[in-house]
Amino acid sequence: MRRRLRALLPRLHVLPTLTERPGDTVVSIGADDSISELADRVAPDGDVLVVDESVDALEHVRRKSTAPNIFYLLGSLDVLPLMDASVDELVATSILGPDATIECFRVLRPGGMVALTTRDEDPTGHALNLNPSEIERLFIAAGFDAVSVAAARNRLVVAARKP
Repeated sequence: MRRRLRALLPRLHVLPTLTERPGDTVVSIGADDSISELADRVAPDGDVLVVDESVDALEHVRRKSTAPNIFYLLGSLDVLPLMDASVDELVATSILGPDATIECFRVLRPGGMVALTTRDEDPTGHALNLNPSEIERLFIAAGFDAVSVAAARNRLVVAARKP
């Protein structure tokens, strides 16, 4: 149980900012075990698209998530395998860069929301010293409005809307 809660911790800061409704198409970057809950919230007419760089991670989640409205795609936040303006919301736990903010903007429909957490350290644990103002500028430069960035336990939590 503790391991499952620890795995969900990064997303707990993000999920309250989402407003998914039945019928929405939601992209989850990074496969995790909470996908079924998200699929239930957008059912019956909505879909969850899980995008991950790892075939093994996608297969692991596919075995645990039996909802018929979950689809699995190989890709990353920097290069999303999705059409322009094709999704309502996007949730991610990822290291963030300019390419990622542009990709998020590209795939969201007008009025769509992105909610993500990004660690303020690299995979080896070295501090990145991310500046919330710089992250906000990245999203604004990509075209987002209503951008909010907050610091939370070695992470930045970002929510932004595509006009």
